[in-house]
Amino acid sequence: MEGFDFNTRQPLDSIFYAPNSNPSLDVNRSISTWVIPDFNTSDYINAPEGATHFKLVLTTSVLSDYEFVVPRKVYEAVNEAENEVHGIAFSPEIPLCGVVGSDTP
Repeated sequence: MEGFDFNTRQPLDSIFYAPNSNPSLDVNRSISTWVIPDFNTSDYINAPEGATHFKLVLTTSVLSDYEFVVPRKVYEAVNEAENEVHGIAFSPEIPLCGVVGSDTP
């Protein structure tokens, strides 16, 4: 679901627009990685008035392919063990005071 925004009135790219590439998954779909190259917060964040810090949050979820089971007349996950596996990762707090100083994992 690349490009999905939870807030359609204020999508992420209207607040955070530092150059970065899409998150990636390892070959087993068990580790997600998103690295944001070092950037200047003054140039690439439209922070709310009074904000002093921010965090980046990456959430992931794996959904199995589904297939129709004719005798039961339902769709079932092809790989139940992988279906709905999810995770969440937070960056450290990053001050809104210029250059971050390093890549943000």
